[in-house]
Amino acid sequence: MVKYLIIILFSIFFITGCQKELLLIEKYEPINKDIFINVVQKNINLNGVTDGPHTNNFLMLLEYWINNNIKTNGFDGLLDINLISISSSEMLIENGIRIQIDLDLDFIISKSALDSKTLINFKGNEFGEIFGQFSIDDKNIKVNNVMNKLIERLSNKISEEVN
Repeated sequence: MVKYLIIILFSIFFITGCQKELLLIEKYEPINKDIFINVVQKNINLNGVTDGPHTNNFLMLLEYWINNNIKTNGFDGLLDINLISISSSEMLIENGIRIQIDLDLDFIISKSALDSKTLINFKGNEFGEIFGQFSIDDKNIKVNNVMNKLIERLSNKISEEVN
């Protein structure tokens, strides 16, 4: 009886002691709706200052969002989208890493019939932190989550200002 008890206790100790803590990072799915701006044409200038390890990926995501979610539906006017700056950074924190992305972007809506200009400036940043042991895939998911959250905030601000 004692022999079986020792085997059972050893098995329980071995099973519970060898489990690795799972760190599940879920992909963030932003809710980006189409934004209709009452102009005829949009000009995109994404040649601003870029600095950091994730700026190229963020720039591609931003360009995709502008091309697919910013729609023109007017008879007069021009939309200029000018990138001022993008910066990204990774900082070591206690038992983890902090990923931060900053964006400065101008939307200028010009109407020639009314001889008016509207400037919408977006200055935003987003960050995410990972603690403990994590894989490169976990880090990449967190970076994409931070980028998607920043684009969603931009989308919400532009939608608010235009409508």
